Amino acid sequence: MTGMEQKPRSHGTPPRAKPMAIEADIATIKALHQQGVRCMHTAQLNKYARQRLVQHNYLIEVIKGWYVIHLDHYREFTEEDWHHVYEHFVSFYCNQFFAGEWHLSQECSLLRHIGELDVPEHLTVHAPLATNTSRELLFGCQLHTMRTTFSGNGHYLPTRNGIQVMSLAQSIIRVPPAWVLEHQAAYKKALSLITNVDDLLEPLLDANRTTVAGRIASALRQTGRKQEAKMIRNTVRQSNLRFRGTNPFSSK
Repeated sequence: MTGMEQKPRSHGTPPRAKPMAIEADIATIKALHQQGVRCMHTAQLNKYARQRLVQHNYLIEVIKGWYVIHLDHYREFTEEDWHHVYEHFVSFYCNQFFAGEWHLSQECSLLRHIGELDVPEHLTVHAPLATNTSRELLFGCQLHTMRTTFSGNGHYLPTRNGIQVMSLAQSIIRVPPAWVLEHQAAYKKALSLITNVDDLLEPLLDANRTTVAGRIASALRQTGRKQEAKMIRNTVRQSNLRFRGTNPFSSK
């Protein structure tokens, strides 16, 4: 789109905006905001309109060419403002790049499932089209995008403000042992949200993840759910697969 724009008459600052021009720009931004739009890409506005809105503090650049709308333009954009639009921005940015095929990492997904919704300093997104890069956002936040072969197949879902996460079961299955050991309380809370162990058994058996099955069964046993632990063990063995229980809450 930008390739068809008229070239500026000179380098440096854009021509002084006529009052009616900036008023029209503001009206456009406000109308979009009323429709639920919180973020914009550089290609969505005329170059001079975009520059005027940035100059008047209506658009805040997060990554070069990627903006969030700031209607309270008369004051500085604060960290609290960023926290209100953070999820919108991540969803918007990832949907543009990955065409809807993306989700938070298993660790980030698990934390959101248990209600930890604070803005993290480091957020990791997995997508088949990702290029294993990191982007600096605002206020010390970073967005890491990692290529993955896990396409979802119905195992990830949108949550608040369009953030896509792995299902609870997939999050529990895929977090690595070192993370479980370091975040025992979070892992136990996530397990407590599983009311039917079949939700875990099906993906475990489909992928022959018997080592993980043993780890989950041991975790259930450690948290007093011995019958469910036994059910996982017996089901794995009945499938002629090797079962080995290891305590995920101990480094020994």
